[in-house]
Amino acid sequence: MALERLTPPGKIKFNTKNISEDWRKWREEFELYASLSVKDAEDKAKLQLLKYLIGADGREIYSTLKFEKEEKDRKLKDVLEAFDAYCRPKRNETVERFRFNIRKQEQGETIETFITDLKTLAAKCNYEEIVDSLCVDITRAAEITKQGISVLDGNNNSLSSHTENVNKIGKGKPSAKTSGSKHSHTDNNKPCKYCAKEHERKKENCPAYGKTCRLCHKMNHFETVCRSATKKSQPKYKKKTVHHIGTGCSVTDSDDDYSVWTIQEENTHSAHSVSNSAHASMIIHGKKVTFQLDSGATCNILPHSVIPNMPPLQPTNYTLKLYNKSTIRPLGKVHLQVTNPRNGTSYDTEFVVIKEDCMPLLGNKTLQHMELLNWRKENILSVRQLLPSPLSKKQLFAEYPDVFEGLGRLAGKYHLVLDENIQPVVHPPRKVPIALKPLLKAELDRLQEMKIITPVSEPTPWVSSCLMVVKPNKVRICIDPKDLNKALKRSHYPLRTIEEILPNLSRAKVFSVLDARNGFWHVELDKESSMLTTFNTPFGRFRWLRMPFGISTAPEEYQRRQDQAVEGLPGVLSIADDISVMVNATQKRMPL
Repeated sequence: MALERLTPPGKIKFNTKNISEDWRKWREEFELYASLSVKDAEDKAKLQLLKYLIGADGREIYSTLKFEKEEKDRKLKDVLEAFDAYCRPKRNETVERFRFNIRKQEQGETIETFITDLKTLAAKCNYEEIVDSLCVDITRAAEITKQGISVLDGNNNSLSSHTENVNKIGKGKPSAKTSGSKHSHTDNNKPCKYCAKEHERKKENCPAYGKTCRLCHKMNHFETVCRSATKKSQPKYKKKTVHHIGTGCSVTDSDDDYSVWTIQEENTHSAHSVSNSAHASMIIHGKKVTFQLDSGATCNILPHSVIPNMPPLQPTNYTLKLYNKSTIRPLGKVHLQVTNPRNGTSYDTEFVVIKEDCMPLLGNKTLQHMELLNWRKENILSVRQLLPSPLSKKQLFAEYPDVFEGLGRLAGKYHLVLDENIQPVVHPPRKVPIALKPLLKAELDRLQEMKIITPVSEPTPWVSSCLMVVKPNKVRICIDPKDLNKALKRSHYPLRTIEEILPNLSRAKVFSVLDARNGFWHVELDKESSMLTTFNTPFGRFRWLRMPFGISTAPEEYQRRQDQAVEGLPGVLSIADDISVMVNATQKRMPL
C-alpha cells in the first residue's frame, strides 16, 4: 500500500491528564501505520518515522530517557517500551478499585456501554477471573436502584400530601391518640368530650371515667376539657406549637413537652429554645398580622404571602438555620412600618422574607425595642467565654515568617557513602538548545544566590550530566547520576505507602496537609559528599550544597529526617514531603 494513501497519526500531547490512555491509543495507531507504510525488515526506518511523528515534545523526552543500549544499537521495540514506562506510571491498585466501585450508570447510557466501561476499569484492578461476576453484580444493583426510584416517583402525590400535613403550621391543637379498636359507628371519629380521645361510646371505655379533674376536682373528666368557671380565661386545649422555617419538624404527643424551635442567621446569630409561646397582633399596611414573640430568635421572619402588596425586596446574604442544622435561603429583606394597635406606636422594622408559609415572628432585638420584652438583668449572672478567633492567612504569615520564607533546613549534614570498588565516571556536558540557554543560565544564577549550588574549579573524580526539565517560562535542573547511583550505598530506610497510613486515619475527623517546598533541599551535604554531586553545564561545573533530586539515596534519607522532625507529635504522620495533621473524633482541638 502506498504511503501517500495513508493518514499518519497526529502528534501526541504529553501534558494531558490521561497521558497513559492517550499514549496507548497513539502507539496502536502508529504501529498500524508503520507496518503498512514501511517494510517489516526496515526497523531503523520505523524508528526514524517514530521520531518524526512523535513531535518536538516527544523528541525532547526521548533525549532524557535511559537505555541500556547505545543509540546506534537501539531498536523500535526498545524505544516504545521506554515511552511505555514514561507514560504509564505504576498503578495504585487501591485507587483503581475505588474508581471501579464508584462507577455508576449515567442517565441515557446503554447497558452495553456501561458494562464495557466496567470491564475496562476492572482490567486495572487485578480482579482476574471474578471480573465478569463483579460487572454483573454492579449492573444488577444499578437496575434495582432505577426500579426503586421509579416506584418512589409513582407515589409522589401521596408523599407530598403527607409532607404537607407534617409541615403545616396551625394553632397547635394536640392530636388525640386513638384508644381501642375502630368501629363503623360515625360518632367514634369524634373526640370524646370527657377525655378528648377517640374510643367506643361507652363510659367503661373512657379513660376519664372514675377520675377526678385536677382543675375543678369533679369526677369523670380531664382538666383539658374542663368547663368550670375558673377555666374561662384559659384556652380550651393546651396548645402545642412547633415554630420552624421549612420542613422536617415533628410534633411530640407528650402533654408535658412544649417547645419552640427558633431561627438563627448563620455565622451571626445563635438559636435557643423557650417554653410555651406568646403572640401579639400588629398592623402592617393596614392589615392585622399575628406574630409569635420569640425571645430566642435573632431576626424577624415574614412569609411572602402575608402582605399582598409588599415593597420590592432587597438582596441579603443571610442564611436561616433550622434547629436540625438544615438551612434556608430567604427571598430577601424589607423594611416595613409596624404599628402596635395597643399604644399606637409605629416602628420601622426589618424583616427577612421567606417563601415558606409559617407563623410570622418577631425576634429578640425587636421585642426589646418595642418594649414587649424586658430583661431583668439583676437576676442574670452574665458569663462571657473568650474563644480564640481563627488566624487569618495574613496573621499566620506575620506570626511565623520563618516558616514561609527562605529555605528550610533539617538538623545535621548528610554524608554519601561510596563503594570503593566502582570506578569514577566523568560525563561531558550535554548540548542545550540556544533558545534555552538564557533560561538555564538564569536558573543557575538563582540557585547560586539561594546557596543551593556553587561553582567548581578544582578537579573532581565524579562528574554527572545536567538534566533540564522545561516548564512554561522557566526550567528546572537536577543531575543525571546514573553511574554515581551504582556506587552509592543505601541505608534501606523503610518508605511509607498510603496503604500503611490509612488505618491510622480511620477515626480522624479533621485533616490538614502540609507540603514541604523542595523537600530534598532541606538536607545539607558535607564537603566530601558535595564534591561527588558535581555536574557539567555549558557554563561550567557546579556542585550541590543541598541534597539534589535524582540520587538514589535521597528519598530514604529525607524520609528518615522528616520522621525524626515530627516524632512524638500526636496526630502527625509524614509520607515523603507531605505531612498530615489530623484530629480524631474524640479530640476537641488540633494538636499543637
